[in-house]
Amino acid sequence: MLGSASLHILASITQPFNAALYVYRTMNLIKQVLLLTVLTVGCSDPDEVILEVIPQISKDTKFTLKERGYPSKPLYSGKLGRFAECLKGYRGITHRNTKQKGRSVRQELWISETTFIDIVSINGEVFYFTVDIVKTEDKKSLDSRTYSVNCNLSLLDVAASE
Repeated sequence: MLGSASLHILASITQPFNAALYVYRTMNLIKQVLLLTVLTVGCSDPDEVILEVIPQISKDTKFTLKERGYPSKPLYSGKLGRFAECLKGYRGITHRNTKQKGRSVRQELWISETTFIDIVSINGEVFYFTVDIVKTEDKKSLDSRTYSVNCNLSLLDVAASE
């Protein structure tokens, strides 16, 4: 007596070869391998936006913190202060960690007319961000990958606003 596995093998051997199904499955496998390759290679490319913006910020960089949305409401302004150095210690998103509990808040930290840092915080602790460069006449909009930090908004120098 044949078991169910044996019957399945026997049935697959006796079925006529389906070329269309074979081609479909092969193409699907190729697409999966290509996608995995693109994702792997894409992650190793340098993040041009981060490399352009983050090294340029300093404690004296002026900012305006705004609510996210349209129209965005300015919350306060000042200089980045110690927040700039903390931000420069960013890590890959896999290292995201917050000690805070509660609801996350998303805000925009504008550092120029065309550049802002999209921050996500809980109870004032920023735990991840992206950098966005807004479209201008000669440049298209660009954004960085997402990065992890543990920087408290209290590091911002709000008293330095002019």
